[in-house]
Amino acid sequence: MKNITNILITLLFITITCISLGCSNKKSNVDQHIDPEETINSSLDNLIELLWLYREGSFTNRTISFLGANSGEYLSSDWVEILIDKLDEHIQHSNINNNKRFNFNQHRGTYTWNSNQGRWVKSSNNMAIILRFPSAKNQSVNSMELHITEYTDTPVLIDGETNYLPSKARASLRHNNNEIFNMQLDNLIYVSHKYVFLPANGTLTLRMNNFVQEFTFSQNNSRHFKFEHTLRSDDKLAFGFSLNLDLRHSSYSDLSEDDFVRLYGAVNITDLVRVEADIAIGELLIRDSLTENEINDFVGLDVYSNNNKIAEMKYHDSLDNYRVIYPDGSGRDIDFFAERFLQQLESVFYIFTGNWYDW
Repeated sequence: MKNITNILITLLFITITCISLGCSNKKSNVDQHIDPEETINSSLDNLIELLWLYREGSFTNRTISFLGANSGEYLSSDWVEILIDKLDEHIQHSNINNNKRFNFNQHRGTYTWNSNQGRWVKSSNNMAIILRFPSAKNQSVNSMELHITEYTDTPVLIDGETNYLPSKARASLRHNNNEIFNMQLDNLIYVSHKYVFLPANGTLTLRMNNFVQEFTFSQNNSRHFKFEHTLRSDDKLAFGFSLNLDLRHSSYSDLSEDDFVRLYGAVNITDLVRVEADIAIGELLIRDSLTENEINDFVGLDVYSNNNKIAEMKYHDSLDNYRVIYPDGSGRDIDFFAERFLQQLESVFYIFTGNWYDW
Protein backbone atom coordinates (compact mmCIF):
# COMPACT_ATOMS: atom_id res chain seq x y z
CA MET A 1 0.00 0.00 0.00
CA LYS A 2 1.15 3.49 -0.72
CA ASN A 3 0.01 6.85 0.68
CA ILE A 4 -1.63 8.88 -2.10
CA THR A 5 0.35 12.06 -1.28
CA ASN A 6 3.63 10.25 -1.79
CA ILE A 7 2.30 8.79 -5.03
CA LEU A 8 1.49 12.23 -6.44
CA ILE A 9 4.88 13.64 -5.38
CA THR A 10 6.60 10.75 -7.14
CA LEU A 11 4.51 11.30 -10.25
CA LEU A 12 5.47 14.98 -10.25
CA PHE A 13 9.15 14.07 -10.38
CA ILE A 14 8.52 11.46 -13.07
CA THR A 15 6.70 14.08 -15.16
CA ILE A 16 9.68 16.43 -14.87
CA THR A 17 12.03 13.58 -15.78
CA CYS A 18 9.85 12.66 -18.76
CA ILE A 19 9.91 16.24 -20.00
CA SER A 20 13.68 16.24 -19.77
CA LEU A 21 14.20 13.07 -21.78
CA GLY A 22 16.02 14.00 -24.93
CA CYS A 23 15.73 17.74 -24.36
CA SER A 24 18.48 18.66 -26.77
CA ASN A 25 18.68 20.93 -29.76
CA LYS A 26 21.17 18.52 -31.31
CA LYS A 27 19.92 15.77 -33.62
CA SER A 28 21.43 12.30 -33.65
CA ASN A 29 20.57 9.08 -35.45
CA VAL A 30 18.56 6.61 -33.41
CA ASP A 31 17.37 3.16 -34.56
CA GLN A 32 15.41 0.34 -32.98
CA HIS A 33 18.60 -1.14 -31.52
CA ILE A 34 19.31 1.92 -29.40
CA ASP A 35 20.49 1.35 -25.83
CA PRO A 36 17.61 2.76 -23.70
CA GLU A 37 19.77 3.48 -20.65
CA GLU A 38 22.39 5.29 -22.70
CA THR A 39 19.65 7.27 -24.43
CA ILE A 40 18.10 8.37 -21.13
CA ASN A 41 21.44 9.35 -19.58
CA SER A 42 22.53 11.21 -22.71
CA SER A 43 19.20 13.00 -22.86
CA LEU A 44 19.49 14.16 -19.25
CA ASP A 45 23.04 15.35 -19.95
CA ASN A 46 21.74 17.27 -22.95
CA LEU A 47 19.11 18.92 -20.78
CA ILE A 48 21.77 20.04 -18.31
CA GLU A 49 23.82 21.43 -21.21
CA LEU A 50 20.70 23.29 -22.37
CA LEU A 51 20.06 24.69 -18.90
CA TRP A 52 23.67 25.89 -18.62
CA LEU A 53 23.19 27.84 -21.85
CA TYR A 54 20.05 29.35 -20.34
CA ARG A 55 21.79 30.03 -17.03
CA GLU A 56 24.65 31.89 -18.73
CA GLY A 57 22.36 34.19 -20.73
CA SER A 58 22.26 37.95 -20.33
CA PHE A 59 18.84 38.04 -18.63
CA THR A 60 19.90 35.53 -15.98
CA ASN A 61 23.17 37.35 -15.31
CA ARG A 62 21.39 40.68 -14.94
CA THR A 63 18.93 39.03 -12.54
CA ILE A 64 21.83 37.70 -10.46
CA SER A 65 23.39 41.18 -10.25
CA PHE A 66 20.10 42.91 -9.48
CA LEU A 67 19.18 40.53 -6.64
CA GLY A 68 22.74 40.06 -5.40
CA ALA A 69 22.20 36.30 -5.67
CA ASN A 70 24.99 34.29 -4.07
CA SER A 71 24.77 30.62 -2.98
CA GLY A 72 21.07 30.85 -2.24
CA GLU A 73 21.30 34.22 -0.48
CA TYR A 74 19.91 37.45 -1.90
CA LEU A 75 22.22 40.18 -0.67
CA SER A 76 20.34 43.04 -2.34
CA SER A 77 16.84 42.10 -1.14
CA ASP A 78 16.65 45.12 1.17
CA TRP A 79 17.46 47.48 -1.72
CA VAL A 80 14.97 45.76 -4.07
CA GLU A 81 12.31 46.08 -1.37
CA ILE A 82 12.98 49.83 -1.13
CA LEU A 83 12.56 50.22 -4.91
CA ILE A 84 9.20 48.44 -4.78
CA ASP A 85 7.95 50.28 -1.69
CA LYS A 86 8.90 53.69 -3.08
CA LEU A 87 7.13 52.91 -6.38
CA ASP A 88 3.93 52.55 -4.37
CA GLU A 89 3.94 56.34 -3.94
CA HIS A 90 3.13 56.63 -7.66
CA ILE A 91 1.49 53.43 -8.85
CA GLN A 92 -0.05 52.47 -5.51
CA HIS A 93 -0.14 48.77 -6.26
CA SER A 94 -1.53 48.01 -2.79
CA ASN A 95 -4.66 50.00 -3.66
CA ILE A 96 -4.84 48.34 -7.06
CA ASN A 97 -5.20 44.98 -5.33
CA ASN A 98 -8.06 46.32 -3.21
CA ASN A 99 -9.79 47.73 -6.27
CA LYS A 100 -9.28 44.46 -8.11
CA ARG A 101 -8.14 46.32 -11.24
CA PHE A 102 -4.97 47.85 -12.69
CA ASN A 103 -5.61 51.16 -14.47
CA PHE A 104 -2.93 51.11 -17.14
CA ASN A 105 -3.90 54.40 -18.79
CA GLN A 106 -3.89 56.30 -15.52
CA HIS A 107 -0.37 55.14 -14.66
CA ARG A 108 1.32 55.80 -18.01
CA GLY A 109 4.51 57.74 -17.54
CA THR A 110 8.27 57.42 -17.10
CA TYR A 111 9.44 56.64 -13.58
CA THR A 112 13.14 57.31 -12.98
CA TRP A 113 14.95 56.21 -9.82
CA ASN A 114 16.88 59.04 -8.13
CA SER A 115 19.61 57.36 -6.10
CA ASN A 116 20.56 60.54 -4.24
CA GLN A 117 17.02 61.22 -3.07
CA GLY A 118 16.02 57.56 -2.74
CA ARG A 119 12.78 58.00 -4.66
CA TRP A 120 11.12 57.64 -8.06
CA VAL A 121 10.58 60.77 -10.14
CA LYS A 122 7.70 60.68 -12.63
CA SER A 123 7.68 62.50 -15.97
CA SER A 124 5.01 62.67 -18.64
CA ASN A 125 4.67 59.79 -21.10
CA ASN A 126 1.40 59.00 -22.87
CA MET A 127 2.61 55.85 -24.63
CA ALA A 128 3.69 53.40 -21.93
CA ILE A 129 4.79 52.75 -18.37
CA ILE A 130 8.60 52.92 -18.25
CA LEU A 131 10.73 52.26 -15.16
CA ARG A 132 14.38 53.35 -15.22
CA PHE A 133 16.59 52.02 -12.45
CA PRO A 134 20.13 50.76 -11.67
CA SER A 135 21.16 47.22 -12.60
CA ALA A 136 22.58 46.55 -9.13
CA LYS A 137 22.74 47.88 -5.58
CA ASN A 138 25.23 50.72 -4.95
CA GLN A 139 25.07 51.78 -8.60
CA SER A 140 23.70 55.21 -9.51
CA VAL A 141 23.44 54.89 -13.31
CA ASN A 142 19.96 53.85 -14.47
CA SER A 143 21.06 51.27 -17.03
CA MET A 144 17.88 49.14 -16.76
CA GLU A 145 14.52 49.96 -18.33
CA LEU A 146 11.26 48.07 -17.93
CA HIS A 147 8.72 48.96 -20.63
CA ILE A 148 5.04 48.04 -20.27
CA THR A 149 3.53 49.14 -23.55
CA GLU A 150 0.12 47.46 -23.48
CA TYR A 151 -2.25 46.05 -20.89
CA THR A 152 -5.90 45.03 -21.04
CA ASP A 153 -7.94 42.96 -18.65
CA THR A 154 -11.20 41.07 -18.55
CA PRO A 155 -13.80 40.69 -15.76
CA VAL A 156 -13.92 37.29 -14.08
CA LEU A 157 -16.46 36.46 -11.38
CA ILE A 158 -14.76 34.68 -8.47
CA ASP A 159 -16.55 33.87 -5.22
CA GLY A 160 -19.31 36.34 -6.05
CA GLU A 161 -16.94 39.24 -6.71
CA THR A 162 -15.79 40.69 -10.02
CA ASN A 163 -12.01 40.50 -10.47
CA TYR A 164 -10.11 41.86 -13.45
CA LEU A 165 -7.48 39.46 -14.74
CA PRO A 166 -4.99 40.21 -17.56
CA SER A 167 -6.08 39.23 -21.05
CA LYS A 168 -3.43 40.98 -23.15
CA ALA A 169 -0.08 42.58 -22.29
CA ARG A 170 3.28 43.61 -23.72
CA ALA A 171 6.43 44.17 -21.66
CA SER A 172 10.19 44.19 -22.20
CA LEU A 173 13.34 44.66 -20.14
CA ARG A 174 16.41 46.43 -21.49
CA HIS A 175 19.97 46.82 -20.26
CA ASN A 176 21.99 49.64 -21.81
CA ASN A 177 19.30 49.82 -24.51
CA ASN A 178 19.68 46.13 -25.41
CA GLU A 179 16.53 44.06 -24.94
CA ILE A 180 17.19 41.07 -22.65
CA PHE A 181 13.59 40.01 -21.93
CA ASN A 182 10.29 40.23 -23.76
CA MET A 183 6.82 39.13 -22.72
CA GLN A 184 3.65 38.93 -24.84
CA LEU A 185 0.29 37.80 -23.49
CA ASP A 186 -2.44 37.41 -26.10
CA ASN A 187 -6.18 36.77 -25.99
CA LEU A 188 -6.32 35.07 -22.59
CA ILE A 189 -9.88 33.98 -21.82
CA TYR A 190 -11.02 32.49 -18.52
CA VAL A 191 -13.89 30.25 -17.54
CA SER A 192 -15.14 30.54 -13.99
CA HIS A 193 -17.85 29.45 -11.64
CA LYS A 194 -17.89 30.57 -8.01
CA TYR A 195 -14.51 29.61 -6.49
CA VAL A 196 -13.03 28.00 -9.60
CA PHE A 197 -11.46 29.76 -12.59
CA LEU A 198 -9.28 28.35 -15.34
CA PRO A 199 -7.50 29.86 -18.36
CA ALA A 200 -9.41 28.48 -21.33
CA ASN A 201 -7.70 30.11 -24.31
CA GLY A 202 -4.68 32.30 -24.88
CA THR A 203 -0.93 32.41 -25.44
CA LEU A 204 1.98 33.61 -23.33
CA THR A 205 5.34 34.08 -25.08
CA LEU A 206 8.62 34.79 -23.25
CA ARG A 207 11.90 35.63 -24.95
CA MET A 208 15.13 35.63 -22.95
CA ASN A 209 18.68 34.26 -23.07
CA ASN A 210 18.30 33.44 -26.80
CA PHE A 211 15.40 31.13 -25.92
CA VAL A 212 11.72 31.45 -26.75
CA GLN A 213 9.11 29.84 -24.50
CA GLU A 214 5.49 29.68 -25.52
CA PHE A 215 2.59 28.62 -23.30
CA THR A 216 -0.75 27.97 -24.98
CA PHE A 217 -4.12 27.37 -23.32
CA SER A 218 -7.06 26.00 -25.27
CA GLN A 219 -10.48 24.54 -24.58
CA ASN A 220 -12.04 22.12 -27.06
CA ASN A 221 -15.28 22.10 -25.11
CA SER A 222 -16.49 22.92 -21.59
CA ARG A 223 -15.09 19.62 -20.25
CA HIS A 224 -11.71 19.48 -22.00
CA PHE A 225 -8.72 21.73 -21.32
CA LYS A 226 -5.34 21.64 -23.01
CA PHE A 227 -2.04 23.21 -22.02
CA GLU A 228 0.95 23.25 -24.37
CA HIS A 229 4.52 24.45 -23.95
CA THR A 230 7.44 24.75 -26.34
CA LEU A 231 11.03 25.81 -25.79
CA ARG A 232 13.05 26.95 -28.78
CA SER A 233 16.65 28.03 -29.21
CA ASP A 234 17.94 29.54 -32.43
CA ASP A 235 14.51 28.81 -33.94
CA LYS A 236 14.99 25.05 -33.45
CA LEU A 237 12.61 23.09 -31.24
CA ALA A 238 14.40 21.94 -28.11
CA PHE A 239 11.33 20.27 -26.66
CA GLY A 240 7.60 20.60 -26.36
CA PHE A 241 4.78 18.99 -24.43
CA SER A 242 1.02 18.99 -24.29
CA LEU A 243 -1.15 18.25 -21.28
CA ASN A 244 -4.86 17.42 -21.54
CA LEU A 245 -7.44 17.37 -18.77
CA ASP A 246 -10.88 15.77 -19.17
CA LEU A 247 -13.66 16.64 -16.71
CA ARG A 248 -16.83 14.65 -16.14
CA HIS A 249 -19.03 17.77 -16.34
CA SER A 250 -18.77 21.56 -16.67
CA SER A 251 -20.39 22.67 -13.41
CA TYR A 252 -17.01 23.78 -12.09
CA SER A 253 -18.22 24.80 -8.63
CA ASP A 254 -19.61 21.29 -8.10
CA LEU A 255 -16.46 19.42 -9.13
CA SER A 256 -15.43 16.62 -6.82
CA GLU A 257 -12.25 14.54 -6.93
CA ASP A 258 -13.73 11.80 -9.10
CA ASP A 259 -14.93 14.38 -11.67
CA PHE A 260 -11.32 14.80 -12.82
CA VAL A 261 -11.51 11.93 -15.25
CA ARG A 262 -8.25 11.80 -17.16
CA LEU A 263 -4.90 13.59 -17.38
CA TYR A 264 -2.87 12.68 -20.45
CA GLY A 265 -0.35 14.08 -22.89
CA ALA A 266 2.91 13.70 -24.72
CA VAL A 267 6.38 15.16 -24.72
CA ASN A 268 7.90 15.64 -28.17
CA ILE A 269 11.62 16.22 -28.59
CA THR A 270 12.12 17.35 -32.22
CA ASP A 271 11.32 14.17 -34.18
CA LEU A 272 13.39 11.96 -31.93
CA VAL A 273 11.77 11.23 -28.57
CA ARG A 274 8.18 11.10 -27.37
CA VAL A 275 7.05 10.35 -23.83
CA GLU A 276 3.39 9.42 -23.45
CA ALA A 277 1.54 9.68 -20.15
CA ASP A 278 -2.02 8.59 -19.42
CA ILE A 279 -3.26 9.03 -15.84
CA ALA A 280 -6.70 8.25 -14.41
CA ILE A 281 -6.34 11.26 -12.13
CA GLY A 282 -9.77 10.93 -10.54
CA GLU A 283 -9.06 7.35 -9.46
CA LEU A 284 -5.89 8.54 -7.74
CA LEU A 285 -7.56 11.47 -6.00
CA ILE A 286 -10.45 9.53 -4.46
CA ARG A 287 -8.23 6.92 -2.77
CA ASP A 288 -6.28 7.32 0.46
CA SER A 289 -3.99 4.47 -0.56
CA LEU A 290 -3.31 2.30 -3.59
CA THR A 291 -1.97 -1.15 -4.30
CA GLU A 292 0.90 -1.71 -6.70
CA ASN A 293 -1.46 -3.08 -9.35
CA GLU A 294 -3.85 -0.14 -8.98
CA ILE A 295 -1.06 2.37 -9.42
CA ASN A 296 0.17 0.69 -12.58
CA ASP A 297 -3.40 0.35 -13.88
CA PHE A 298 -4.17 4.03 -13.32
CA VAL A 299 -0.80 5.45 -14.46
CA GLY A 300 0.73 4.69 -17.85
CA LEU A 301 4.19 6.09 -18.68
CA ASP A 302 5.90 4.99 -21.90
CA VAL A 303 9.01 6.31 -23.66
CA TYR A 304 9.40 6.14 -27.45
CA SER A 305 12.21 6.85 -29.88
CA ASN A 306 11.41 7.01 -33.60
CA ASN A 307 8.05 5.42 -32.75
CA ASN A 308 9.82 2.47 -31.09
CA LYS A 309 9.00 1.93 -27.44
CA ILE A 310 12.30 1.94 -25.54
CA ALA A 311 11.09 1.91 -21.90
CA GLU A 312 8.14 2.01 -19.57
CA MET A 313 7.84 3.00 -15.92
CA LYS A 314 6.21 0.74 -13.36
CA TYR A 315 5.67 1.17 -9.65
CA HIS A 316 7.06 -1.54 -7.30
CA ASP A 317 5.86 -1.89 -3.70
CA SER A 318 9.07 -3.64 -2.69
CA LEU A 319 11.11 -0.60 -3.83
CA ASP A 320 8.55 1.96 -2.69
CA ASN A 321 9.42 3.64 -5.99
CA TYR A 322 9.18 3.49 -9.76
CA ARG A 323 11.39 1.36 -11.96
CA VAL A 324 12.35 2.10 -15.57
CA ILE A 325 11.96 -1.16 -17.49
CA TYR A 326 13.62 -1.80 -20.86
CA PRO A 327 12.24 -4.04 -23.64
CA ASP A 328 14.53 -6.94 -22.63
CA GLY A 329 13.04 -6.95 -19.11
CA SER A 330 16.04 -5.37 -17.40
CA GLY A 331 15.83 -1.93 -15.86
CA ARG A 332 16.87 0.59 -13.25
CA ASP A 333 15.24 2.24 -10.25
CA ILE A 334 14.31 5.79 -11.14
CA ASP A 335 16.71 7.00 -8.41
CA PHE A 336 19.56 5.75 -10.60
CA PHE A 337 18.79 8.55 -13.03
CA ALA A 338 17.35 11.05 -10.56
CA GLU A 339 20.26 11.43 -8.14
CA ARG A 340 22.86 12.17 -10.81
CA PHE A 341 20.48 14.49 -12.67
CA LEU A 342 19.53 16.44 -9.53
CA GLN A 343 23.18 16.89 -8.57
CA GLN A 344 23.87 18.41 -11.97
CA LEU A 345 20.72 20.52 -11.76
CA GLU A 346 21.83 21.82 -8.38
CA SER A 347 25.10 22.97 -9.93
CA VAL A 348 23.24 24.93 -12.59
CA PHE A 349 21.04 26.83 -10.14
CA TYR A 350 23.35 26.82 -7.12
CA ILE A 351 23.81 30.61 -7.20
CA PHE A 352 20.03 31.00 -6.73
CA THR A 353 19.25 28.09 -4.41
CA GLY A 354 22.42 27.08 -2.58
CA ASN A 355 22.81 23.43 -1.57
CA TRP A 356 19.78 21.21 -1.98
CA TYR A 357 20.97 18.04 -0.32
CA ASP A 358 23.98 16.63 1.46
CA TRP A 359 24.93 14.31 -1.38
